[in-house]
Amino acid sequence: MTCALSVAPATAHAQAADRVFGVPPSLAPEVAIHTYAEPVSQDIATRAAQRFLGRAIDSTQVDFGMWLLPAKRRAAPVWRVAASPRFPGDPQRPVAIVDAVSGAVVEAYDVARHAGRSFVYPENPVRTPLVSEVQLPVASGASFPINALFQTLNCVDKRDVRPTLLGPTHFCHLESTARADTAGDFVFDTPGDTEPEDPFAETNAFHHANVFADFMQTLGAPDAKQRVQIVTNLMWPSGFAASDPARMADPDAPLDPYIGAFFAPTNPLFTPTGQIDVGVMWFGQGPVRDYAYDADIDYHEYIHELLFQHSQLLGVFEPDRFGLTPGSRALEEALADYFSSAFTGDPEMGEYAAPNLRPGQPHYRQLDNDQHCRELSGEEHHDSHPLAGALWRARASLIAADQQRLDQVVLSVILGAHLPRLRLADFAELLRQELQRRDLSAIWTALHAQLETRGLLGDCYRNIAYTGEPLGSSDDLRNDRLWIAPGGRDTAWGMSVQAAPFPFTPALVQFSAEVPPHGRHLTVSARVFGPPAEVSALVRFDGDIEYDWSAVPPAVARDVIVPLTGTWPRQTATIDVPTGVQRVSVQIVQHGAVRLAYRDVELRVTAGAPHPTVAETAPLEPHGGCRFRPARPATVSTTALALLAAGSR
Repeated sequence: MTCALSVAPATAHAQAADRVFGVPPSLAPEVAIHTYAEPVSQDIATRAAQRFLGRAIDSTQVDFGMWLLPAKRRAAPVWRVAASPRFPGDPQRPVAIVDAVSGAVVEAYDVARHAGRSFVYPENPVRTPLVSEVQLPVASGASFPINALFQTLNCVDKRDVRPTLLGPTHFCHLESTARADTAGDFVFDTPGDTEPEDPFAETNAFHHANVFADFMQTLGAPDAKQRVQIVTNLMWPSGFAASDPARMADPDAPLDPYIGAFFAPTNPLFTPTGQIDVGVMWFGQGPVRDYAYDADIDYHEYIHELLFQHSQLLGVFEPDRFGLTPGSRALEEALADYFSSAFTGDPEMGEYAAPNLRPGQPHYRQLDNDQHCRELSGEEHHDSHPLAGALWRARASLIAADQQRLDQVVLSVILGAHLPRLRLADFAELLRQELQRRDLSAIWTALHAQLETRGLLGDCYRNIAYTGEPLGSSDDLRNDRLWIAPGGRDTAWGMSVQAAPFPFTPALVQFSAEVPPHGRHLTVSARVFGPPAEVSALVRFDGDIEYDWSAVPPAVARDVIVPLTGTWPRQTATIDVPTGVQRVSVQIVQHGAVRLAYRDVELRVTAGAPHPTVAETAPLEPHGGCRFRPARPATVSTTALALLAAGSR
């Protein structure tokens, strides 16, 4: 017997079949007629479905009919075979579609419908502009997004003023706006980019937090110690950035969209009011784009939460031979980017939210990069680039199975180190040890090449040559060509009562200039940003500035230090150059507790008679000559401003 089928826009007719499956009304005007010989038997189709689904088959749920194959623009005879429930109340009802001509399974799906249906962007509105239907893993009976791992909240402006440690303040209430409908679903329209308080931001962030937590558990991540709250559409009190108490207390002043996303265990605005008492992933509303719509930013912040709960990283600058390095500050940012991109397969971070920084910005960060450790600036997101790039490039060169093994090793090393202070080179060495212990030498070979190319296998040489033009750091999205001058509080000794080894805080980078014949005076200048503080030029003649941290305290007797002076922010000093010197190296260092930033560094060497201030350029005493005072506890305002300045982690 031979049968045929013709399908029109809203109608279908089948010969020798009682049913037609999978024919939507939006079908093209005509689908090709398909003829076929006698179909395979029900028994053959059932066995094929059972093998594919790995489940027993419900013999009462086997149907023969026609099924549209969109890729081939034709309909074909099929058996539709449903699996039996695995246990009473099993919510899954998988179905296999078996081609009745070849006997092969051509499609499978779950016909069960559950409460919690929602729509999300699979990645973000730039890369995946069409939303997809998902099932939110909400707790049984919950009317808003919550389960054992996460709870979502929204930043809702009720135009009231409440007492806080900052004084009377107008800021938002934290409550969920994503409420289930009568069917238990969370179906919301996608709002405009700057729509505050939208429930879609909650469901989108909730979905991605859960799927990424599942992914990290497949790599060996431990269970969460407590539920994490997710706050979307974060808005900040108007007047907060300018420290304007009157405007902060004005209930009619519109709240300012927060630029960035971050994880924090506490928050100085919300904690005192009792709204927040656990770790929180905060997603800013953004003046242009909503951060909760960017899935990779969600994944990035989850890694910060994971490391906060399960590692001992201390966010201070670490010493090496050439000064200070960002250490665990950059390490944590690199890992947050790496695992996010490992999950998405996309090396670009934050493509959707990036225009909040400046119009036309394509992304926050790019892991497929060539950045070297000499480009460190002191801003942790920027300084994460060399390690994140090394991990990503090495991973991309591996087969899929080895990619997963590398992911597992990176996670196990950071969670198993239990070291609060790690330099990037220390982490690279731990990776080498673990990969060799697991006999994964091929993976280490790929990773070693990347780490070595970027200067991450030891103390990174960070002396930047001055060639006549003002020097600035690499053109980065976050630091706008700035170097950080760490303060005492950025160091391990500045966070404790122990004595500082120097009368200043060492810098991350140094600059060098050639001294022409008859060069006699070195003029060092830079634009320095931050609260006015004492800043100096640390100078070494005919050599690089190096620190001997094995000494107690480290000796720097070969160097001279000269205060930078002038009208803030431009700071300048002139140093006499001894006869016969051919090269000078300079670090911009500071003497205060709070970090500064600088750029537009110039090192100009001029000829002339000995400078009258030569006696003022005294060498440093081998033992430093003074001590830092213990850092005073930060005030609430300082803490809050520091949180605001942190931006997207």
